Amino acid sequence: NRKTEALADAEHAVAVDPASSTAHLSLSLVQQAGFNLDAALASAQQAVQLDPGNVRALIQQSSLLFGMGRLREAVKVAEQARRLAPNDAMVNTVWGFLQLAFNRFDEGRDAFEAAIAQDSTLGLPHLGLGLVLFRRNQTDAAVAEMRKATLLEPKVSLYNSYLGKAFYEVKDD
Repeated sequence: NRKTEALADAEHAVAVDPASSTAHLSLSLVQQAGFNLDAALASAQQAVQLDPGNVRALIQQSSLLFGMGRLREAVKVAEQARRLAPNDAMVNTVWGFLQLAFNRFDEGRDAFEAAIAQDSTLGLPHLGLGLVLFRRNQTDAAVAEMRKATLLEPKVSLYNSYLGKAFYEVKDD
């Protein structure tokens, strides 16, 4: 199957050039897709060790730590990415979700709005902004942002899931 092939290709890339941060990042992404999160984190960490300026690897590492509930570590890594690329949409998106996790809604909103200004074609910052607005009981605006996320990236089921939940919550009000 394709996951097995992708994993073999990524492992081969690392074997061919073990000093390549990009190869380790690719391996991390494939491992994440296969739900091997510990291995994905190790590969992302190796990518950062090889190239501390690899913003994509930092974001991958921070995102994995966040997903594992290791929030303080995720923040520390995200701060490194922010120092390197403060105007990067994905950096600001991850930062926004971390702020949201700590109930820092104003900081989260600022990060998501910055990400949208930097790249309005990404769905994830619209979802994040929608969640901030939802937590602020601004349900109409929240639903509008979540709709944007689903329209921008209709194949991402996560956006549709949150949008459905938002509609359900609005219906109950």
